[in-house]
Amino acid sequence: MGVDSDPVHVTVEAPRPPSAWREQFRYSSIPDETQGRKARWADLLSRFKLLGKAKEGSEWIRGALICTWITGTILAINIVMLLVATIIAYSGQWKTNRGQFQMAELYSGQCSRSSHWATGLHVVINVLSTILLGASNYVMQCLGAPSRTDLDRAHAKSRWLDVGTFSFRNFAVMDRRRKILWLLLLVSSTPIHMIYNSVIFSSISTLEYGIFMIPDDLSPTETLIGNDTASRDSFLSEVGSEADVVRTQIFNGTFVNTTAKDCTTKYNVEYNTQYGTLIYVAGRQHFHNTSSLQLGGYENHESVYEIMQGSGANLPPNASNLTLTSEYWSYRVWNYSVPNYLYGNVSYINLVGPAYEDMVLSGNASLSDDLYTLSEYNYAYNPSYEALRAYLDTPSHWKNSSWAAAVTFELIGIGSMSDFSSIDQTGAREVPVSHCLIKEEEQRCQLFFSPPIAIVVIVCNIIKVICMLLTARVKRTDLMLRVGDALASFLTRPDPTTRGRCLLSRSQMTRGPQAWTLPGIVLGSWKGYTLQRRAASPPSHSLDNLSSTDATKVTKVYPSILPPRKRWYQAVSWRRWALVLFFFLACIVTAIWLTTYAISQTEGFSTAMSLGFAQTSATTMIKYISSNMIALVLLANTPQIILSILYFLSNSLLTCMLVAEEWDQYARHRRPLRVSWPRGQQQSSYYLSLRYRYSVPLMILSATLHWLLSQSIFFVNIKAYDVYGDEDEGNSSRGCCYSPMAMFITMWVGILALGLLVSLGARRFKSHMPLATHCSAAISAACHPPEGDEGAAGKPVMWGEIPRGAETQVTTTPEYPWAEEVTDGVEQYGHCSFTSWNVVTPSLVKLYY
Repeated sequence: MGVDSDPVHVTVEAPRPPSAWREQFRYSSIPDETQGRKARWADLLSRFKLLGKAKEGSEWIRGALICTWITGTILAINIVMLLVATIIAYSGQWKTNRGQFQMAELYSGQCSRSSHWATGLHVVINVLSTILLGASNYVMQCLGAPSRTDLDRAHAKSRWLDVGTFSFRNFAVMDRRRKILWLLLLVSSTPIHMIYNSVIFSSISTLEYGIFMIPDDLSPTETLIGNDTASRDSFLSEVGSEADVVRTQIFNGTFVNTTAKDCTTKYNVEYNTQYGTLIYVAGRQHFHNTSSLQLGGYENHESVYEIMQGSGANLPPNASNLTLTSEYWSYRVWNYSVPNYLYGNVSYINLVGPAYEDMVLSGNASLSDDLYTLSEYNYAYNPSYEALRAYLDTPSHWKNSSWAAAVTFELIGIGSMSDFSSIDQTGAREVPVSHCLIKEEEQRCQLFFSPPIAIVVIVCNIIKVICMLLTARVKRTDLMLRVGDALASFLTRPDPTTRGRCLLSRSQMTRGPQAWTLPGIVLGSWKGYTLQRRAASPPSHSLDNLSSTDATKVTKVYPSILPPRKRWYQAVSWRRWALVLFFFLACIVTAIWLTTYAISQTEGFSTAMSLGFAQTSATTMIKYISSNMIALVLLANTPQIILSILYFLSNSLLTCMLVAEEWDQYARHRRPLRVSWPRGQQQSSYYLSLRYRYSVPLMILSATLHWLLSQSIFFVNIKAYDVYGDEDEGNSSRGCCYSPMAMFITMWVGILALGLLVSLGARRFKSHMPLATHCSAAISAACHPPEGDEGAAGKPVMWGEIPRGAETQVTTTPEYPWAEEVTDGVEQYGHCSFTSWNVVTPSLVKLYY
């Protein structure tokens, strides 16, 4: 009787006496479906005791439950934050939020505070989203990871699966329940990527302000404007307050005295958030018959920023002198009777309209010049009757003094400058400014939250919690989450289907004589298409052997030689490389096009860069595409989902290369296996199979790109307030803004990331070990250790040629009773495998099987 290396223990129950038969058939012993469900949930709840030793083979359930607890905690935090925000937003203090649902105001006040709150909350949200997506990713890995049973079934059908990474190949063999859970986890992650960060956002408020001039010796009792309706109306519309109120504020300390350069710098901003009325101070000699002047001659520019951008003011970079043009609050309206050589005496009101045409048609140069001089004097000095008469009677002012003396006029009223827009303003007086008075206003920047976005995120969070709980109820054991898990499993129980193919690589599984077929993509009960072409004809040097669990089925195995040294990029399939390069190049080309377009919208590269980094500007605002806040948020965050996909693909590609690089190290050094749940001398696996020196820079680079992208195009909400302090809906705006500088930096960081990835792919492996990467069949083919190498999975192992003299698996064993049929003529072939025993370096000219 042979020795059974894996005995089966059978417990035989003693027969019951006849007196106990009746007890055996009580109605209470009939299975109750409801009780069965309760028992399953009770068993699940018992698993929430996360401390203690987990059942061997089911350790992943503890990880899934930990992720469920984490996701549930984040759900509770999100619900609490929503309730607190709702109470704050819709309490009696914020009456403006009533009837508002898309966005609700949480705070209104200092811009720095609202910005800091928004930044702090965004940091918290990013931390929560990162943890949430990480937990979701772990559970998705558990759902998509094949078990040893899945691998055995696939290999028995000459199919293979991916270990340590997700693929459509794995999705095809998942049952319907796992597919639905996996898809729900994937779909519920999309809103978190796109809109979670936009649940809180800040809004800037721009304050319109009035500008006027006063003399440097203004007295507290001096009236700022004349006692006429036109002046009062002009002053009120420009400043937003009565003249007497402003005069009182000038002398009670409301206004702060500062230099001309300093005040111009503070007000020379596109969106003014903290300053009100600006008063320039000049010498008394520039004020005629008035105690204040308004700015004039700037083509409707109403702010210092607009004046400076329009080159209407002269402020040298290193000088503190500022010269501005001025005009009066109101003008005396004169009816002139002017001698004209064509028509005799002609009446003109303030020389507006036909006066200029008449003086041109007259053909008299002196008359044209004198008419221009009279119009210029009238605009620049707003003279009284006496001053105007004296000016006309002074011969030195005119080319034809007799004509000027013959001009008569009469006052017919008082009007503002807007009533006489046709007056030639070239005579506006240039007034040098000595210093300024500025007024600080209460800031009105706001912090908003969006209830619809918060509700969508919470719903997605609930979906994740439910899916994770249901995943923990899936009864699966021995999951292959990492390549090390598969190595440990195949070393413990070798796979007979890959016997005799010790140099099998992933590339040989997809093409060539040893290629296996792939399963079709199956979605529920619907079958898709087959991904793999048929294998080619076998080579001449083949020998017959058994490669399946069926001892009666003989298939071909093919001795082969060591492959040449490969480069890292060859560890990744061309489809995966093509997908990564497509997304990278598409993103870079799009970034180049957008950066070029942004620069073309300005006066050049230097002007585009001078707009600043992620600064809101009317020049770079995308307006009128939509006024819906949700639509604008989705538009601004759509590139983020593309970048997330690119990160996922790059992570997967880098994982493939680094798994192959670690695999290659086993051909050079004896090392313990890295597994998900270490036993013996095994070590814990890296997160996502990436060593920290790669994973940390990758996460930093990804976070940097996400942040740069958020600064390249972003949602803006600008509320404008007029000089009266009321919201000006006409000047308020909502849209998306882009930053040329941020786009330019993002483009180069993307190019750098692609360059680093390609340069890693160009590195060469240090041994000739075949590349298995994530291919389950190639992994199992490398795990046929010598007979007697018990417990190799828990010891340090090395891959290499098994030396002659060691007992190999080409001898008859209870597991392979047919092996003696194929031992003849194989002594000339070598055998390579992972083993805890000593190995030698394989020969480049020797055949191995």
